[in-house]
Amino acid sequence: GLSVNQAARGKSFDESEPYGDTNKNSNRANSVAKIKVVVRKRPLNKKEMAKKEEDIITIEPNSNALTVHETKLKVDLTEYVEKHEFVFDAVLGECVSNDE
Repeated sequence: GLSVNQAARGKSFDESEPYGDTNKNSNRANSVAKIKVVVRKRPLNKKEMAKKEEDIITIEPNSNALTVHETKLKVDLTEYVEKHEFVFDAVLGECVSNDE
């Protein structure tokens, strides 16, 4: 069935138009810079090194992706590593300072 909004417009979802006047906002959208997401991998801190914690994040050289290596347990309590890759506009390594 149709939603209340669709019924009020008298159109199906495929025929519906986006909210707002798109022509009015198109010039403004073109003049505004896009947001870029840049992440920096931090080095392990002294507390983490004292506990002998592992560095679980890897960055491929000249890449905009990082991989988190998450250690998990199977039902039989054997460990395995699940990898999660995240892609950003730029990824900086731990040797890059905050000021850079």
